[in-house]
Amino acid sequence: MTNTTNTPRVLVVEDQKYPLEAIQGAVNRVFPQNYSGFAKNGFDSAKFYDGAKHLVDGSSYDFVFLDHRMPRTDVGDLEETDMDAFSGSLEGIGYGLISAIRGKNPNAVVIGTSSMDDGELRRYGTLDFKLDKSSSGIFDDLRAILAKVRGGSK
Repeated sequence: MTNTTNTPRVLVVEDQKYPLEAIQGAVNRVFPQNYSGFAKNGFDSAKFYDGAKHLVDGSSYDFVFLDHRMPRTDVGDLEETDMDAFSGSLEGIGYGLISAIRGKNPNAVVIGTSSMDDGELRRYGTLDFKLDKSSSGIFDDLRAILAKVRGGSK
């Protein structure tokens, strides 16, 4: 993905409200600056594994922001009503989607957003980049990732 006139297909997979908003905000701000024609909210998103799998099975994405620990099914507003139950619903399954993502598009850029450390995540598949979704520098970090991708150093 090096042509700035092509509009990339983007998927954001994140189960928690505030990290999801941070990633969506970064995509909305940074992608239009780097890809002409990329519209605000011009991306798909999923908050649970089954929803993400359905999207991945049905579409080819150029960029996927992928959390690792998430609920398998839709748990509604459980995050806001019962954090203990929400936490209990999380499974280490998100990175299991990497092979399906790459099966649809071998050149897809997979950006991990898990807060787990690299050592814990190494066994789940190869990420192209990792983005700290809690970072106040998320916009600059995403700009740096896109500069690497556009420069051919995925």
